Amino acid sequence: MILYSFKPTENIMVKPFIYFSIFFLFCQNVIADEFRKGVIISTKLENCCIYIPSSGLKLYKEPLSTTNVGEIYMVNDYKLESIINGKTNTFEKGVFEVMNDVYSLFYINKRNGFVQLSNNYWVSIDELQNNNLTTQSWLDYAISKGEDVLGWYAPSSGLVLREAPSKDSKQIAVIKGDLWEITLSNQKKGSWCKVTINEYNLHPCSSYEENTEPKIINTLTGWIKVITDDQELCLWSYKGC
Repeated sequence: MILYSFKPTENIMVKPFIYFSIFFLFCQNVIADEFRKGVIISTKLENCCIYIPSSGLKLYKEPLSTTNVGEIYMVNDYKLESIINGKTNTFEKGVFEVMNDVYSLFYINKRNGFVQLSNNYWVSIDELQNNNLTTQSWLDYAISKGEDVLGWYAPSSGLVLREAPSKDSKQIAVIKGDLWEITLSNQKKGSWCKVTINEYNLHPCSSYEENTEPKIINTLTGWIKVITDDQELCLWSYKGC
């Protein structure tokens, strides 16, 4: 039997390669799981109600499980219920208004081809896709719905507009209130998005009441951290006046 062992020079080359491989795989997982929270969107045009197939969705106790413990289904256009292990429960807090009068399920975790709903049970992404549904991170959702909402706005605590996508970058302004309309671009880095911000003298909806056309009095561009450290969307919007 011939035994082969690495020479010292070979060990020097192999170890860094192993370390690099482990580091590369680790980074791949971090990037893939960067956004674990988001919303379940219909790939078909919807005019009202809730994004969910009429046949309902199977619920699982954990990802990769092959046996479902129940399902979530529509009672009517605006009401959902779940039945788990034979027990029926209302499902009221797990939906989000994505457009005016249109609602969607949102998820709080994503792993191994499943997403976790607000009731802590999991839904298969394959089943969602088979029913014309898709998952979107909160950042991708906000970017994609820019034309469907009447502007994005900062929370009452305000958001810092910076020159670059870093908390250490130079501050341009602190954005507060609904006179500062935020438009998201497709340019993003991590939780940050490049934006254009228009400051109005009046809110766009006020034109309906005062018969006055709002005017842009200031325009700024820069980067805003759109997703919080808890992976929640920190913007809000008017779905209509």
